[in-house]
Amino acid sequence: MTPAAALDQPPAPAPVQPAAPSRWLRIGLCIVLVLLGAMEALDGVLTYQTMLGGETKIIPGTGIVRALVAAHMVIQPILAFAVIGLALTGRVRFAIMVLAVIALMACLRFVPTLFADGFGLPSSANEKGVRVIALPLMAVGAMILAVRNQMLWLATALTGFSTLYTQTVGVLFFFAVLIFGF
Repeated sequence: MTPAAALDQPPAPAPVQPAAPSRWLRIGLCIVLVLLGAMEALDGVLTYQTMLGGETKIIPGTGIVRALVAAHMVIQPILAFAVIGLALTGRVRFAIMVLAVIALMACLRFVPTLFADGFGLPSSANEKGVRVIALPLMAVGAMILAVRNQMLWLATALTGFSTLYTQTVGVLFFFAVLIFGF
């Protein structure tokens, strides 16, 4: 190509940036993220309180697995309060990423039982499959969407599903113990 022909070519188009979400969508996402962060913070604080109360026997496993589960129990409330702070300051993408990290760490609670007895009974296999396979995959997908700044509402829904699933299972277990006993 001659130098004169290179000057006649049009410039390369600028890369297309994803459009920022509308103001009302952003406010709605912030509200949802604050609520999800509050749920995670409450769950983390209650778990942390149990652990500080001397009930360290509730941490399953031995060695590295026990250390990972204990680390999750300690870090979860800190990250949950970070989600609340980030959402209140309008940093939706970062709040989604931190909530996705919480969802990824939550699967650590179920890894010891997976190694101990596999997927076990068919009813427990469904729950372990959701907690160990589906929820981490959803969290990774949400993190990718947040990094790309695309479909933040979907990323919030994907990370929120983990929190809502965990809280729903906990509430159902609580009522089952009240009704049928332990």
